[in-house]
Amino acid sequence: MIRLRSNLIPNDWTQESMTRVYLIRPGATCFDLENRIAGDLDLPLCKEGVEQINRLKDQLTDLHLAALYHSPNLSAQRTAEALGPVLKLRPKCVLDLRNVNLGLWQGLCWEELKQRHPKAWKQWIEEPSGIHPPQGESFGDASERIVRFLDTLLRRYRNESVGLIIPDPLAQILSCQLRGCDKPRLTELPDGGTIEVIDLEFDAAGRQIQRSEVVDS
Repeated sequence: MIRLRSNLIPNDWTQESMTRVYLIRPGATCFDLENRIAGDLDLPLCKEGVEQINRLKDQLTDLHLAALYHSPNLSAQRTAEALGPVLKLRPKCVLDLRNVNLGLWQGLCWEELKQRHPKAWKQWIEEPSGIHPPQGESFGDASERIVRFLDTLLRRYRNESVGLIIPDPLAQILSCQLRGCDKPRLTELPDGGTIEVIDLEFDAAGRQIQRSEVVDS
């Protein structure tokens, strides 16, 4: 049975410990509103995105995190700049958290991708790990850099809570890695300005034994 605990103190009998990851989607951009593929393009927050971030501030006011990391993408930077003071943290930009470069697909509406490239769209749904957009980055390569980042992060912040501000689809790839699922749910991407909370439980030897998705807000 998966156990969810509000505190992050090792269990006195089993010496298990838990790391909690707050995966935060940046506020929306105009591409999000137009249902366009942004990839790693630097896009500013739109009016709706700013409103989403203001709501996030209220949700995070009393939260204590050990660290706050963010993607170098502009929307993630602006989100981090807004949330850092609320969390009393200095956000740290990590290049490995840059969003996936979707190459020539960037700028297209999702419906255009579906119509122009039906095979790619089918792969997006059925086997996203093999996606390699023309002149872009493969999802396999993106997953590899996420695994490297998470390996370092979870060693450093064992038994603590950390925040990650990352846009989709990279956020979905990272979520999939943390939750131990087979493939990202790329057709079920959350809205901007939302928080996904994931608990990772470890035994005394540092082996991961439980993964629990706690909240979507």
